[in-house]
Order: sequence, then C-alpha cells, then structure tokens
Amino acid sequence: MDNPSMPWSLIGISDEARKIIRLAAAESGQTIGQWLNDRILLAAAPQTSVNSGSTVSTSGEDQAALEVLQRMQQTLADAETFSAHEIETYQIALEELSRRVALLEATENKG
Repeated sequence: MDNPSMPWSLIGISDEARKIIRLAAAESGQTIGQWLNDRILLAAAPQTSVNSGSTVSTSGEDQAALEVLQRMQQTLADAETFSAHEIETYQIALEELSRRVALLEATENKG
C-alpha cells in the first residue's frame, strides 16, 4: 500500500541528473522533493486543455528551471568541444614528439 509518511528513494538516477536537480531546486527555492513533485505533476499533464479551451502553461519557476537546464546543457556542450580541441592539440604534440624520438633513436643506432 501507498504510505506517504514512508521515505523512498529513486534508483538509477545519474550523478549528473542529481546535480542538475539539486541546482534547479535550490534556484527555485524548493526542496528536492518539492521540485521533483512539481515536475512529475507537470509531466503527467503536459499542456492539456482545460474546459475553457486554454492550455495549462508552465510557471515562472518552471521556465527558470528549464532555462537553468538549457544553460547547463550549453555549458556542458561547450566544455566537451573545448576538451576535444585540447585533446586533439595534445595528440598532435605527442605524435610530433614521438616522431622526433624515433628519429633520434634511428640516428643513434646508425652511429
């Protein structure tokens, strides 16, 4: 049976997702439980029509959380691009050093 006073946990949530949730909850001034509860309820009835014919819109807090997530995704994408470039730069340098060492070894072996 469902007992709302019993604590529970979610298994399988990545560390990255946990960090995002903590940050978004803190920025909205909510506990993690409140923030997750709001998001779950929103996900259960996304943009559904009400009797008046209008749609349910997201709150300012929801929009702020979405913007935070988008900024975090962009920051992560930028970091990945930067890292890939840096790795490529190091790879080129290592290949050049390897080539030079091979030439030095070949020269020493001839002498």
